[in-house]
Amino acid sequence: MPSELTALLMHVQAFAKAHASPWYLVGGWLRDQLLDRPTAYVNVDFTVPHEALALSRALAQELHGAFVLLDETCGSARNIQLRFQLGVRWNDSQ
Repeated sequence: MPSELTALLMHVQAFAKAHASPWYLVGGWLRDQLLDRPTAYVNVDFTVPHEALALSRALAQELHGAFVLLDETCGSARNIQLRFQLGVRWNDSQ
């Protein structure tokens, strides 16, 4: 894993703790890491139990990245950083 991505994930962890919000790593990038598959690009997805859009927007602002609304009804957004994309989605299963 690139050191820049490790630093980014540690920043997300600190952000989640500061906002008292659990963030769960999900999706294809996690699968590929567990199966030791190479990835063409890095698109890391998270799910949160509430306020996905507000949290995603705040994270993008803190990281000086771009916030992209994907689906307001489903609470889905993307954060674009220099080399990485972070997806954040509301988890309604809780």
